[in-house]
Amino acid sequence: MPGLTVVQLPPGLSVKHALTKLADMAGVKYVEPDYVRRVLVTPNDTYFGQQWGLHNVWNRDIDAPQAWDLRTDANGIIVAVSDTGVDYTHSDLAANIWVNEAELNGTEDVDDDENGYMDDIYGYDFCTYDGNTPDSDPMDETGHGTQVAGIIGAVGNNEYGIAGVCWSSRIMAVRHIGSQGVLYTSDAILAMEYAVANGSKIVNCSYGGPGGLIAEREAIEAAGDAGVLIVAAAGNEQGDNDSFQWGVSPIYPASWPCQNIVAVLATNNLDSPADFTNYGATSVDIGAPGVGIYSTMLGGGIATDPRFTSGTSFAAPHVTGVCALVWSQDPWLTHLEVKDMVLQHVDPKESLAGLCETGGRLNAEKALASARVSDTEVRLGDDWLVCGELPGIGTLSRVRARCFTRKGSIISVGFKLSSLVTQSVVFEGQGSAAGDSWWEYDNDDVVLLDDVYELEIEAVPGDGQQQPYAEYISRFRRTLSLPLCFRVKDSNGATVAGIDHTGNLSVLGTLYENASNITPNASHDEFIFQNQYANIAILVDTVDKDMYTVGYLYENQQSLQPSPYSGDLVFKDSGGNIVAYVDLMGYIYLKGLYYGDRE
Repeated sequence: MPGLTVVQLPPGLSVKHALTKLADMAGVKYVEPDYVRRVLVTPNDTYFGQQWGLHNVWNRDIDAPQAWDLRTDANGIIVAVSDTGVDYTHSDLAANIWVNEAELNGTEDVDDDENGYMDDIYGYDFCTYDGNTPDSDPMDETGHGTQVAGIIGAVGNNEYGIAGVCWSSRIMAVRHIGSQGVLYTSDAILAMEYAVANGSKIVNCSYGGPGGLIAEREAIEAAGDAGVLIVAAAGNEQGDNDSFQWGVSPIYPASWPCQNIVAVLATNNLDSPADFTNYGATSVDIGAPGVGIYSTMLGGGIATDPRFTSGTSFAAPHVTGVCALVWSQDPWLTHLEVKDMVLQHVDPKESLAGLCETGGRLNAEKALASARVSDTEVRLGDDWLVCGELPGIGTLSRVRARCFTRKGSIISVGFKLSSLVTQSVVFEGQGSAAGDSWWEYDNDDVVLLDDVYELEIEAVPGDGQQQPYAEYISRFRRTLSLPLCFRVKDSNGATVAGIDHTGNLSVLGTLYENASNITPNASHDEFIFQNQYANIAILVDTVDKDMYTVGYLYENQQSLQPSPYSGDLVFKDSGGNIVAYVDLMGYIYLKGLYYGDRE
């Protein structure tokens, strides 16, 4: 085609970054990745041909084979099935069950990992309904949770049973539903708290009922604060979860307006909503296959009877599985970014318009393709620069980076910090692996002065024999300036309070919020911020090293929007992005966190 050009990327430049740069260039009509095409991955599982929700000739499915061409495993993401339990001995599930190694290799009747529960090897049973006594065995008693688990992560391509959305995974069994399919919400809350505390990144909730408890909502919000995604079934009452109709309440937990919930309705093999499914233009997010879904069965074998394989309970785990694949593809994503990638890449369906927020059915390939990372990539987190005196200011303690590769594994990461003012190297050396893709370089002897620096990181992937793949080496550069935002010094020039480049506030003394009648000490050097009425909104006592603010402090702000009127005290990073601000009433808003009593 005239004007079409193939661009070869230089080493170290990721596809994602190149797309952004090229799209901004003059004369570029569009830019897109040059995707590799190959024969689609089709598993050899016995019943895969009957798993219409994953693949069918009418394309009324989630495009699982196309997604599997990109990724089949989600081993890095623990998924909790909060349900009737899971048959963790099932031959199509056993290899994909999460195992608490400390308890497996520990002493019986001892809480070896000190998480508050003894012998919780595969999860825990919290169910108290109908006289059940909680214990460390989350074995399924009805089969519901086992079917849910199979849809998420039955072992794929093993010439047996079915293929899960994730061929390999880590499924945590958390039981809180009784043998009659009934549960107490209090047990569900304990199950969710356990899943979050023990490392789950996604919790599948294929249960629900009318009447929402505030305690349940708070548990879900706490899970969100911990970066955990909740995927919930919308319910099977043919009702509108947006409103109360004819005395029927919306179904919870799916209907809670929490950011970290993905509510799922069920679709059939015509790409229409199932005749039983609940819906909601604003309370339900997405549709997924939920009618006649083959899955693993309690005691072994495969459940095929459509009377027992239909429901939003079996639509939700399709979404859970795709979320796990997306997160494994790009471990750097937050839980809300994973949710957005899945919801923003659905197959729009007229039949679902007005019935869920996306108006679409799940598409695994589109969601997974949106999360693709380059062969090797280096990324910095919010806490990439860890300092001894104050975060981002003063004596350097540690530099951290997360390094990913799809070509073997990372075998070495080099760090180098140079001064662009003095043209000198501040430090240079090899980092050490710190777990969960993190690499660190420790150096407590470096003092960061007011300067402009360039940080360089080189990540080298290699094979199992530690031989590097030179063509996949990633080189990363970041320029930073100090002081980055704001600091308050005492009369000796020592920093007593500051806001760093990521929006963290540090105070050597104590922060006093909602302080009234702030009175300066005439004998102390102090920093004072006044509003338009000349009233003190913020005061830092540089002798006592304490900070007083008329308003309150708000951490972890997703969006910082100072008042359009003049007067707010705004702090920006070296790139001009707002990382913190103080309004005229003395309220402090931070992108990062507050660190007090630093002495």
